[in-house]
Amino acid sequence: MARNILLKFLRTTKSNLDSQKTAGNLIEGEPYFITDEQRLAIGTATNNYVELAKKSEVGGEAVNIENLTADKYLTASDAPIQMYTCSAERYIYLPMTGLSLGQKFVIWNLNASSSSVILRVFQQSIERGYITSGTKYEFRWDGTNWIAEWSDNIAIGYSSFGNYNFGIGIGNSASNNYTHGIGIGSNANSNYSYGVGIGFNATLNLNYAVGLGAYSTSNQKGAGTIAIGAFSRAERNREIVSTANTSTTNKAQMTIQKFVEKDLSSNGDAWQELFIDGSGARLVIIPSSVYHFLIQINAIDKVNFAVKTWKIEGAIKRDNANNTTLVGSTTTVTSA
Repeated sequence: MARNILLKFLRTTKSNLDSQKTAGNLIEGEPYFITDEQRLAIGTATNNYVELAKKSEVGGEAVNIENLTADKYLTASDAPIQMYTCSAERYIYLPMTGLSLGQKFVIWNLNASSSSVILRVFQQSIERGYITSGTKYEFRWDGTNWIAEWSDNIAIGYSSFGNYNFGIGIGNSASNNYTHGIGIGSNANSNYSYGVGIGFNATLNLNYAVGLGAYSTSNQKGAGTIAIGAFSRAERNREIVSTANTSTTNKAQMTIQKFVEKDLSSNGDAWQELFIDGSGARLVIIPSSVYHFLIQINAIDKVNFAVKTWKIEGAIKRDNANNTTLVGSTTTVTSA
């Protein structure tokens, strides 16, 4: 083993070192300093070399804690753990040069969880992350793009994917449950925007709706809609429905339909229509079905607190030609 020999490092860029590797011009044992990555490498053969890890890439990762008063532009040599506070929305720009394959940045929003201030993370003009207060995201460089590892989501099961923005997917192919959506069960998917689907193939429960049971679906009907039991399928906004048997085309259902309250500004005698969603949605009768209804209406004079109620009962049918007809007569009970 030779001693008392001056050791020299060859300065080079990563691209030039790779070119020399391809050409077979490296020397075994020769040290290199990669200037655009700020790291060392050692030749292991004429056509190969190994890169040495930086201190920040092994145990005891470097951390930067900073109060941002402007947008932040990261560089490849910055600490991999970035923790920020700020008083207004900030943009964080990830670096695009001098990077190593697999290099990471973990970005924390340290503002109080009650704060509405967010951090938005960009790869050039492409938004890669939206970090709310009290949460973090991890980003990894794949050689071309920064890939976000959503730390606040849960995906458990074979082919369970697309569960993001605080989404939860648990079960085989439980996928695309996102924006605070929850899908639990094999093929429980597309439950999003605060929707919940629990059971085999419980799908399309979104916008605050809920489906409980195998094949249950609120059918994209939105807030206040609940389908309970196997094969239950909602047909109207804001209804609670349970199907009577295991046929997906079954028309025999127990349905509770809610209508949005309406405030009347005058005491006129004009007829007032109540809508399912408060604006324009009406109750829909399924084709080739009979709908038995029991309607309860409560009216309150908020000034004098006078009260009047109506209970209206009857049935209505709809044929294949989409004609609707009352079945017999209705009964009305009024109380004051």
